[in-house]
Amino acid sequence: IIISAGVIFVTYSTVKILFYRRKNEIEIFKLLGASRNFIRMPFVFEGAFIGLSGGLLGVMGTLLFYFAITYRLSLIFPVLKSVILPFEILISLPLIGIIMGIIGSLIAIGRIRY
Repeated sequence: IIISAGVIFVTYSTVKILFYRRKNEIEIFKLLGASRNFIRMPFVFEGAFIGLSGGLLGVMGTLLFYFAITYRLSLIFPVLKSVILPFEILISLPLIGIIMGIIGSLIAIGRIRY
């Protein structure tokens, strides 16, 4: 739960910074008649991309840790050769990252008034 809150906070902060950097572009879009959803959707996609990137980094770290344990330490402790990495973890980490990135970006967009 703590790590999830950290991921949401990092995404929230990043999307908020990106929003303020594009303040002039958003004003132009508003003057041209763009809807609120048209302005908000790129930030949601950026939050999802940030979450996906974090999830893929988590998968790489998990695989690195798994191979380090099974190959390096199995020489010392042969019982570690029987450790199997569940395939569901490799799929669920990026999906959970995307969901948390979207939640963080939605919170950031909801709190910003423009």
